[in-house]
Amino acid sequence: MNYDVIITSMCSTNTYILHSGNSAIIVDPGDDARNITEYLDRKSLIPKFILITHNHFDHVGAVARLKSYFTDIKIYAPRIDYKLLKDAEFICDCFAKIPVEPFDVDFEVGDGDEFTILDSTFKVISTPGHTQGGVCYIIDGKTILTGDTLFRRGVGRTDLPSGDAQSLRASIKRLYELDGDYAVLPGHGEPTTLQEERDGNPYVRRNP
Repeated sequence: MNYDVIITSMCSTNTYILHSGNSAIIVDPGDDARNITEYLDRKSLIPKFILITHNHFDHVGAVARLKSYFTDIKIYAPRIDYKLLKDAEFICDCFAKIPVEPFDVDFEVGDGDEFTILDSTFKVISTPGHTQGGVCYIIDGKTILTGDTLFRRGVGRTDLPSGDAQSLRASIKRLYELDGDYAVLPGHGEPTTLQEERDGNPYVRRNP
């Protein structure tokens, strides 16, 4: 499966477009539906699915609008974070109380869930810390979509509502304990690999 990156929202979020043939998966659509749809049109891609790693506005802000454009699209979201966002009446309490256009999800996912879309297998790993219910997705045992859990030489912030530094460290160490190496596609910044972060991430070391 191939991928491209669109930078969305005021937070410079990495919105990934995973694609096989003319079908696509949108990962973490930040608040820039127009940019995303124009890109899809230019590439003649039809979005079939949306994957969400956590509930912050810069990762879900375009979900409702995309659903209105592409009515058959199916949405996967982490169960805990989606409940928190829904209970808060779609007000994202990070930086400021930012409203998110309400949306329904088709599949609420949690730790250990697996599903196959576009001929690729996605495994869900619960990685709380940046948010209470954030998740990562492992694709075909080769690539990890880490959202705002793990960055290149960095980690997600934990000073926002539902963040927790101890939980984040445990989540990252859980990723480090996976066998072998993986490509890492983070929610912000440059791609990296899991081995690079095991060896050189200054915030969480594999063997402190």
